[in-house]
This record gives sequence, C-alpha cells and structure tokens, in this order.
Amino acid sequence: MIRIGFEKGTAEAVNVNITHTVVAGITRSGKSETVKALISRAEDSRFLIFDVKRPRDYGGVGTEIPIFVEEKTDPLMLKRLLESQSHLALKFEFPELIKVCKKEDTFEGILNAVNEGLQSKVHPIVENKLLVLQHLLSKLVDELERTPISDELELKDRINVMDLNGVSLELQQLAVHSTLKRILERESNLIVVLDEAHRFIPQSGSNASKETVTTFIKEGGAKGLWLWLVDQTITGIDKQVLKQCVAPDTRIYLNDKIMTIRDLENKWRQVQVTTTDVKNIKRKPIIDYIKKRRSVPTLKLETRDGHQIVATEDHEFYTPEGWKPLRELKSGDMVAFLPEKDELPDENTTNELDLIKSRLVGYLFADGCLSPPNKYRTYYVAFYGNKEDLEKIRDDLIKLGVVFTPKSLEYCENTVITNDKKYGKRKTVHRAWRLKLTKKKYWMLFKSLGVPVGRKTTQPISVPEWIMNGNLSIKCAFLSGYCSGEGHKICFVSKSAPTFRISFTT
Repeated sequence: MIRIGFEKGTAEAVNVNITHTVVAGITRSGKSETVKALISRAEDSRFLIFDVKRPRDYGGVGTEIPIFVEEKTDPLMLKRLLESQSHLALKFEFPELIKVCKKEDTFEGILNAVNEGLQSKVHPIVENKLLVLQHLLSKLVDELERTPISDELELKDRINVMDLNGVSLELQQLAVHSTLKRILERESNLIVVLDEAHRFIPQSGSNASKETVTTFIKEGGAKGLWLWLVDQTITGIDKQVLKQCVAPDTRIYLNDKIMTIRDLENKWRQVQVTTTDVKNIKRKPIIDYIKKRRSVPTLKLETRDGHQIVATEDHEFYTPEGWKPLRELKSGDMVAFLPEKDELPDENTTNELDLIKSRLVGYLFADGCLSPPNKYRTYYVAFYGNKEDLEKIRDDLIKLGVVFTPKSLEYCENTVITNDKKYGKRKTVHRAWRLKLTKKKYWMLFKSLGVPVGRKTTQPISVPEWIMNGNLSIKCAFLSGYCSGEGHKICFVSKSAPTFRISFTT
C-alpha cells in the first residue's frame, strides 16, 4: 500500500494498492514528480525506470544501469521492429526473414546471412526482398554497434534507471522488449516505470515491444511484477492493456438500485456506482464507459451458491490471498461478493461460523496476539492458555477450515527481565500452552475481523463494530471468548443477595 494523501473533510488516510497503474496528464502537469513521490513512499519496493525523454526526467533518482538488449532474436519480433522502423508492411519479405533466421539468431548474424544471400544467384523477386532487409538491418546493426549495450541485466539497488533518451525509438522498443522479457523470466517483486507509454504500446499498429508489454501486464502480477505507465493521455495507448471487462448482463450496484452494464450505456453520467476496497463500501461517480465491439476471450465464474459472472481473463477478483485475475482462479478458490438485499441473513438469526469468529476474536483480545510488522515479513496468530481451552479453540478453528500441523499446539516458556526501582532486577518466567497459526491468510482474517496488531497494552483498542452492531448472540460469544482468556466465571456475592461480581485480570 502507498499512502497518497488524506481525504478532504474526514482527514482519513487514502492508500492505494501497488498494482498496474497509469499516470496521465498534460505536459508540465507533474506526472514525473507524481511518480517520484510514489516511488519515495513505496519504501519496501524495487523499481526499474525507463528514462526515455530529453531532457531527462529521472536523472539522479536512482542507480544508472546500462541498456540491456538480448543478442538473440526471432523472426516475428524482428519483423515488428523493422516495420516500426520503416513504417512499411513487410508481408512479402517475412518468408525470407524466416529463412535467414533459421541459420542465425543474432542481429549481426542475420545481416551477414542476408548479405550472403545477395551474393548468390537468386530470383530477382527474392533479391528485391533481401535488399529491403539488408537496408533496414544495416541501420539497426550500425546503431547497436555504436551504442554501449550490456548483454546482462543487473538490477543493483532499490531504484534502477535505464537511460534510453539518446537512442532511436526502435532501439528503445528493443531494450524494453528485452528487459521486460528477462524480468518475467528471472525477477519477482519489482515495479517497472515506463515513460511515454504510447511509444511502446500504441493504440494502432505493432512494434517490437507491444506484445511483450501486454504479456508483462497479463502475467506479471502473479510474481509481484507491476507496470506503471506514464503518458500525456491514454488516448494513444492500446486499450487492450487497460481494460478488464465483464459481460453486458453483469449487474452493477448503483446508489439506489441495481442495473446491468448494458442499461448504463446512456445513463452512466447521471448515476453513482457502489465500490468497495473490501474494508469500506462507498458510492462514486463513473468516469468512463468503455464498450468493446470486437469479441474477446471470456471466462465464466460460478460460485457454489449460484452466483455467476462472465468476464475477461484479466478481470480481478478479491480472494483471501488478495486480488487475482480470473485466469489464475481454480475450482475450490474463495472469492468475495457483495450480496443483494434479499440474500442478506436475518439480523435475528446467527450463523454458527459467525459465533465462532466472535468467540475467537474475544479470546485474542484477552490471551492472544497478531504478530506486529517486521523486516522478515512473517505473520502469525497466537492463542495462549491452558491446554484444554486451546484444544477447544483448535476445534473451532478447524470448523473455519484451518489446517494444523503437529507443532501448532506446544508448551512454551518466555523469560522477562525487569529492572524495578524498589525491588531491583527481577526475572519472571511465563509458562503456558500456545496455539500458533503461521500462515498469512489466517493473520489477514483476524485482522479484518478487528483484532489489534502487535502489543495491545501500548495502543488504544476497542471492540470491533461488527460485534457492537451484532445481535445478542454475537456479543455473548465475544464475551465468552474474552472471559475464557482474561476473566473469571461469574461469582455471586452471597446466596441471599441478588448482586454478583464479574472480575477481569489485566
């Protein structure tokens, strides 16, 4: 998450997820400064910036790395590169290019193969095709020889900058193609900033980098590889990489009713759509309505309770592991959905799993914890107490689908040394049984349910709203769990008096 500011009126922090992003604005509007600010706030992320403009926008921002270009190529990519260079359609020259690429796979080797073909006796039509290839390849090879190029991609520091402003557009596209391809093969957890995006993924036509950029956007998210596109407008950028579409019959939540996307075509400017960031549900205006007129591959997702949606394979859905594109989901995965009013449970009835969650949250408020953030990025949920209580908690967790290992429940000791003014240095040994869950998804579950993260005694905590607003059964389950951890059973002061006492330890 990157904090980008605070909401006007409420002063609530506004955070954005690290994902594929477009930064657009007219010249001198501050696009580069915005990107620099985002980079500075994403302190735990690594970056590679393609600096393509003159004067440079990202000079001195990070460590300069040499231009990387793969020596080997293939006929299809080379055809796109030469077509972009010449603005010609090399439809008839392509078969000859395939032939020479079978003999050689480097740019210089392919040029030499073309020269050898011209020196031999060939049909005049073939000769003309080879002459075109010779002319275009000569210009490309000459520039490659003049330009300092590395055959290895080394990302040295947190922020890496590849300076492409002094080379031709074709070499820029070739460098972007080679670099993104290598990153997809060998890297993970990296954000790539691509300035002047229309040069590399134009709305119309093809070039050496367009296919690779599209593949990077489609497949990179699974490895934590994200692309930030920077341009004056999205008009000149291929919309295929910007769209995640759903079928026309998909139902959309508006401010006062539900409509299909098809019905919104002539009304979208007058309505607000219900959106969610999983934690909050808000109503926001629709900023654009995009309709695909050509058919694209789609997938159908159907849940066990009958909900269905048809969407493109890159449309993202929220899962316990975070946002995932539809193509990565498989049978048995869990996805979030917003129920309609007639699907909401009666407020007077309580699901057994909700009672279990409330009881477990209560226990964690008392004798448990969620691990605080740390540099090792380890996450765990821990319950402490006697063995009998923890075995009951384990039974509850199993009903929620938690899978345990033999070492999940163990006896542990914790030694604390304090230096008291009155009694001096004292050593205290705490002995207890511990039930520990070490998977991040369980940590995220209880955090989303309102359990505080880290040491509870050093921060203000309050009972989660969903429990405070829940029915009596939910509240009783929370108190049951809390009393099991920090409290005692109810004790009547005397048999004759109607008063009783509930005590809690601190």
